[in-house]
Amino acid sequence: MRLEGWQTNSLGRAVPTTIAGRGFRPFAGAYAEMPDEATHPARVPRRPFDGSSKVTTFERVFDVVRDGDAVSFPHYYRNGGDRFLRAVIAELTRRGRKGIRLIGNAYFGELDYLVAAVRDGTIAYVYGNPYGGLAKAAGAGALLPMCIMGCTHGGRQRDITLGIEPVRLAIFPAPAADPWGNASGVLGNCDERCGPLGLFDADVRYADYACVCAGTVFDRFLPDRSISMEHVDFVVPFEKPGDTAGIGAGTLDLARIMSAGNLTVADRVMALLGAAGLLRDGVAFQSGSGASLAILQRLSDHFAEHHLKASLTIGGITQIHVEMLRRGAVELILHGQCFQPTPEVFDSLLTDPGHQEVTSSIYANLACKGTLTPLLDFSLLSCAEIDSAFNVNTVTGYDGRFVGGIGGGPNVGRSKLTIIFTTLAGFSKRRGQSYPSIRERVNTVTMPGELVDLVITEEDAVINPASRSPYVAAIRENAARAGISLIAMEELAAKAMARARELGPLMPEPDLSGEPVEIVKADDGSILDVVRRAAGTGG
Repeated sequence: MRLEGWQTNSLGRAVPTTIAGRGFRPFAGAYAEMPDEATHPARVPRRPFDGSSKVTTFERVFDVVRDGDAVSFPHYYRNGGDRFLRAVIAELTRRGRKGIRLIGNAYFGELDYLVAAVRDGTIAYVYGNPYGGLAKAAGAGALLPMCIMGCTHGGRQRDITLGIEPVRLAIFPAPAADPWGNASGVLGNCDERCGPLGLFDADVRYADYACVCAGTVFDRFLPDRSISMEHVDFVVPFEKPGDTAGIGAGTLDLARIMSAGNLTVADRVMALLGAAGLLRDGVAFQSGSGASLAILQRLSDHFAEHHLKASLTIGGITQIHVEMLRRGAVELILHGQCFQPTPEVFDSLLTDPGHQEVTSSIYANLACKGTLTPLLDFSLLSCAEIDSAFNVNTVTGYDGRFVGGIGGGPNVGRSKLTIIFTTLAGFSKRRGQSYPSIRERVNTVTMPGELVDLVITEEDAVINPASRSPYVAAIRENAARAGISLIAMEELAAKAMARARELGPLMPEPDLSGEPVEIVKADDGSILDVVRRAAGTGG
């Protein structure tokens, strides 16, 4: 994959503007004007639908796929989706297809078969965020010369909507469907349910062909439909399309989430929200995964005890959100993806009118004329590291190795008050070395600093001088009374380094002079940064 036309973007990052012969814009700012574009034309049927069943075999679906085509799939089963993706790659390989463009969102598990498909030429392009085995292979340079194209949740929807990533076959797993292509994530076998399917909304609307692979194909019209038959060409009965148990992997280690350090930060975030005047009726918010759930529990308790009701919450939903709804502490859950697949969460989505499914397009697709994230009063996000310009990194750690994906953080950064919380420093047991979480320059920018309003740690908080938030004035006025110390970012970075030195020997700065292994796209489709292979990780 040739990367050419290197330019320096508005963040001072060198990025390619021609990638495999396609032109891209360098990032020019989070609020820069976007090009005048139109949605991708969707293929329409040549004959009227006559009510016939669309049920067919898995193998026959791939008759429509040619060499060089794009095949897309969703990630909502997370670690529970390996069997399905393995079957897709195996069928492409069996047919001898070459140069396939794989359009995902995130890739979980060991994925040795996907790495092999890249190496043998079956897969020529991977779009989406690598985790696990794929991240390890990419970081070691094992996929070169191919470079992964990383994306945000909303950015992926935009790229498909506008035809920047044209899809030939959109194929997705679901626990339930009917013979005509209606699909649900909350019906069917209990151990296959996955919740909302809205992550795949743009795929089925704009792909040439769409196929649902369902664990159960009911013989009657589905009473609950996440994806409509109007967009679906094929229905395939598929044994065990996904494993519900794999959905919460990596996001719901409650022992780690509810650690003393995270709970300390959670209490400080609650004090900060009080100072901002945001612990009140009618607020809209999103909390992320992982340590954000400690803050969510605090919010739920506070709102219920003080008889307050938030207007809405969005994003990856857990049982804490559902309990908040049942306690009367929030009026509306807008459910984009499932982070905790319990019967209570699925039953709530099916039966409670205050619990509604939404797509990733209305969530954060900038090709839409209205999205949810700017309606949020506040959002709570964690990160791997943040720098003196407030740029956030969620993809690589201090040593330059992959630790996560881009995800929805940059999308949520468009809320009215975006709070990044982190501990001052960390310690790697694997390496026996410490590192600061705040530094002069992050290894990789996944979210530009202009979207960050405030950073808070277990000790202090910093307001971004460039913040546009309407709540910053109240925070400045009330922080001291709330027990929140406001300092400058330079001082916080110095404290982070001092804390790292206390924890143990410092991890050396990585040598990131290797080849690019991932492109980081902003939510507006421009190129934000590249991830380079760290020296000494070759493969």
